[in-house]
Amino acid sequence: MNVDHDALLRFGRGASIFDPATLPDIRFYHHLLQEYFAARELLRRFNTGENLSAFWKAPRTKDEMPAEEVGEWDPLPEPPTTGWEVTTILACGLSSDPAKLIEAVRQHNPALAGRCIDEAGLPPLLLGEGRGEVGVRVQQDLLADLYNPAMHLRTRLQAGFILGRIGDPRFQPQEINGIKVILPTMVDVPAGTYLIGSKDGEEDPFNSEYPQHSVDLNAFSIGKRSVTNTEFTCFMEAGGYENEKYWEGDLAKRWLKGEEVGGGQSKTILNAWQQTKDLPVGWQEQVKDFWSPEQIKQVEELQEMSEEQVKEMLAKEYSQKSRSQPAYWNNRERNNPSQPVVGITWFEARAYSAWLSEVTGKLYYLPTEVAWEAAARGLPEGEGQVKKYPWGNDWDKEKANSIEGRVMKPSPVGAYSAAGAVGPFGAEDQAGNVYDWTSSFFLSIY
Repeated sequence: MNVDHDALLRFGRGASIFDPATLPDIRFYHHLLQEYFAARELLRRFNTGENLSAFWKAPRTKDEMPAEEVGEWDPLPEPPTTGWEVTTILACGLSSDPAKLIEAVRQHNPALAGRCIDEAGLPPLLLGEGRGEVGVRVQQDLLADLYNPAMHLRTRLQAGFILGRIGDPRFQPQEINGIKVILPTMVDVPAGTYLIGSKDGEEDPFNSEYPQHSVDLNAFSIGKRSVTNTEFTCFMEAGGYENEKYWEGDLAKRWLKGEEVGGGQSKTILNAWQQTKDLPVGWQEQVKDFWSPEQIKQVEELQEMSEEQVKEMLAKEYSQKSRSQPAYWNNRERNNPSQPVVGITWFEARAYSAWLSEVTGKLYYLPTEVAWEAAARGLPEGEGQVKKYPWGNDWDKEKANSIEGRVMKPSPVGAYSAAGAVGPFGAEDQAGNVYDWTSSFFLSIY
């Protein structure tokens, strides 16, 4: 077929597809259209057997990763891109054999292969038993990256978030009596005498941590990981918010019906408001390394409010609190399936525990403070000695999702395990990340 290329270019410029100001070069007005044609060409080259690995290789390890070029309070970015990610994803969507292309990408960039599965608009034929192996290989590669000490934190976080979107093999649903449930992985904590609390002279303790004392505990099991959004989804889909039998006690049932009970949230914020009145002049300078500019601004605004204004604000916010899902369920920064579930009350956490116990026939419940600390710090190595953190006695910002790391959102569970942030009995994320009522459940085996 003969093509009048000049006429085709004139048509493209007349239709505002090409930018006429760039003559004699060609530039597309619409970047996605340019990506489409680039994807067609990439796919053609791939189908002829050309080696395209240079388009997909990106820094992944600690040794390869360049320093992030962001502002002090900008979130930690994902690993650098090659510039060919969108083109490759589009090529997968255009391919008659996307699994073959994804397999080639996987060998150089598992994260991009995962994005192809997630974003290319493909039918769900690449994952799952009996439906192809390439998706399973991508999952396993991402899981390996998540727990690989050689991988940079940016790579591990990226792997965890993509796993959440394409299916995390750590959280396999099963059916028990027709109800979908994900059983938590548990780790055993042995019976013993545990030292709890802080001793005199320790740095930055709370008054409630004194005095350090011994507690005898029977053996028990505790969740290896925080309860995730994907696990909590099973509770919601099973009608957990609609069935009052999981909401034990009058206060829980009243909360479920929309009442503000207990005053916990209001009391906490009112106490915080009162504390802002006692802050010394220049307090902003003292906290600038630990509070973001946005947090400082919020405290300054709180300082200017009267007690009545604070109460009005609380009443408005609490009246809008959902009684059918966690508070941040629709927040994109917090609702990845592999992130811990956050924004829930004590009532919601207990209801989940009651539901899980009924479905499984085993007793799950929230850990006591003593059990939590015992699992996080372990048995004393000598008289009066316990670990200050799950990994040891020295703080290490590489081992926990804290403000110093600037992740600025909950991390996928287990993302810090590769850095050694695993407790003495194998529990993950017991320091940093999130502190909520469902940070872990344990199974009584007394």
